[in-house]
Amino acid sequence: MNLRSPLKLSVFCSFNSILDEEYTEPRLDIDDLDETKMAAWYGSLRIAPSFMEFSTWIHEGGHALAVVSQGLLLYAEKALARHEINVPVFSNLLEIASQGTAETVTPREDGEYPRPSTPLRAPRVVTKPWRDADCARCTVCTRNVLVTHSSDMEIIVFIGSEFIDVCPAKYSDVVFA
Repeated sequence: MNLRSPLKLSVFCSFNSILDEEYTEPRLDIDDLDETKMAAWYGSLRIAPSFMEFSTWIHEGGHALAVVSQGLLLYAEKALARHEINVPVFSNLLEIASQGTAETVTPREDGEYPRPSTPLRAPRVVTKPWRDADCARCTVCTRNVLVTHSSDMEIIVFIGSEFIDVCPAKYSDVVFA
């Protein structure tokens, strides 16, 4: 079956909308993390099998797909990588502070996260590179991500499941909520 279409889609999904429906996200207290708790928490994140099929279909059709998360890039990328889903993720960054500096925890080329040079008990800072100064509701402005990472020639599809998804839905051509 030929999935290619003259229409180009840019599909954006909220992270919570791609999780397995039976999944219940355990609470993650960022101030009380150790490596064992963090590894167990990452291991508990389950991507919905339907999203894995959808992701394959989108890529085979030559369309763009991205995930937007109000949480941390660290766990969203880790969960997607474990399911062998390679898509851009727009999210907040976790920085571990050490002696007045902060180290951003980002994946290596092999997709694994390096051990921070500072202990996980060190002060943590969450940076919000996608925050909009005019919005008090979201830590990641999904509307700005949609508008910045799509063109006027593309059909913007948004898939969301939370109250904060109302705003980006207004800027999308097709919405699943």
